[in-house]
Amino acid sequence: MSADVSRRSVIAAVAGSLLLPRQLARGQSASPAVRCDVHCHVFNARDLPIDGFLRRRSPLPDQVDAGLTRWFHRRLVANAPNDEKEKILAILAGRRQVSDDPRHRPLQLAEFLADVDLPGAVKAIIAAWLDDGSEKKVLHRLLDTAALASSYRFAVADELVHTYREVELFTPSLVDYEGWTMDGGPTQIPTATTADEQIELHSLVSLLSMRGLLRSRNARIHPFVAFNPLDKNSLKRVKKAVYGYGFIGVKLYPPCGFLPIGNAALRDFKGTKGKEIDRRLDELYEFCEDEDVPILAHTAPSNGFRTGVERRATPLGWLAVLAEYEDLRINLGHFGHMEGTEYDVQINCLAWSAKIAELMDEHPHVYADVGNSAAVYNRDYRGRFQHWLERLLSNHPNVGQRALYASDWWMDTLDAEHETTYQVFSDMFSQGSLASCRDGFLGKNALAFLGFRKPDGTLDVDNKNRQRLVAFYKWKGVTPPTWLTT
Repeated sequence: MSADVSRRSVIAAVAGSLLLPRQLARGQSASPAVRCDVHCHVFNARDLPIDGFLRRRSPLPDQVDAGLTRWFHRRLVANAPNDEKEKILAILAGRRQVSDDPRHRPLQLAEFLADVDLPGAVKAIIAAWLDDGSEKKVLHRLLDTAALASSYRFAVADELVHTYREVELFTPSLVDYEGWTMDGGPTQIPTATTADEQIELHSLVSLLSMRGLLRSRNARIHPFVAFNPLDKNSLKRVKKAVYGYGFIGVKLYPPCGFLPIGNAALRDFKGTKGKEIDRRLDELYEFCEDEDVPILAHTAPSNGFRTGVERRATPLGWLAVLAEYEDLRINLGHFGHMEGTEYDVQINCLAWSAKIAELMDEHPHVYADVGNSAAVYNRDYRGRFQHWLERLLSNHPNVGQRALYASDWWMDTLDAEHETTYQVFSDMFSQGSLASCRDGFLGKNALAFLGFRKPDGTLDVDNKNRQRLVAFYKWKGVTPPTWLTT
């Protein structure tokens, strides 16, 4: 079957879904207690500009970082398999199993030091650094994450659903950093797979989950496609993913160097470049509002591609967008962490999370997730974060209906105790005033953000995002889960 015929078929299925019987429940059933992870990733090294990615994320000393990240780039991309489509099709046809190709084994430290292609002086620095036992654990985690990132995407997904077995719905995001530059460096090295190839491969990983072929058989994976405002074809690609490949949302990454809107006024965009970026973003927001497509946006002052641009992820950047697109569904990822609260918890004007809570007061579809939080591994931070969330909930009751659980897998594997993420937040939201919104935080709110259910838990039968996903299940010959149809 040709790609064009396939696309026409799914469009027909979507059209049919608009006529779904209203007895599928015009708001007659309460939301099931499904657990959702709205911010995670199952891409691998072939989908990332690894050199720049590692330079922003590496915990290693500056003296070794540049050479080591170049080595990791070469090794990860070389080790990451390029025959994934054939493997997935074989699994779907019953000729293989996911377990036939598990995630790669991480290098041991001795293997790493023997293999790494660096000058002897740099190796000596690494060896001295590793004399500290805690630093050795850091490198162990980095090597483990590197092994995961060089595995098949379906193996990464299998590890995700197995690690967080309590979760039934995962919405992993793709990223697209193509064309953005870093301090003192050239444009990112292009990814080994194109954006179009990534859409097809992640859709196939989703299909594996739909057919119950991952270790956690009840887990479902439905991805978000990346939008890159530097790419004139990015919106066309978003529509392709949403209409034809089962994608249910869009990922935006302002720390690349852009604002949610207002780029025409930025001095670092020459000529009409900033204006063109704004036009493309406006077109995206209009499409997403019209078609009920939710957006996940990185909203924490981290991972900036150039000095200072991480501040462009501020929640204040969404004020003008939400004023224009009132029905836009937006998840402000990372909930701003605790940016601004460390100065004085009374100074709410400095806290990104407080600004997000204010947006929740003013707009009906603003949400925020807690992905990649230091609360998982830092107990002091955990106590302060819980106290801060309780204060936000007291002053902004909508937080209880808009806060979302998230892990930020596999980014969180670089941190200690990442496998406890679900349990940490489940326990946190079982205490004090947070207990009143535990079920919402762990899943019910996510179903509302995605448009599958209304805030009261009843099915949102008129939501186009839900209709498209139901149609996608029908097109693939799979019975939809009850949280989507009942």
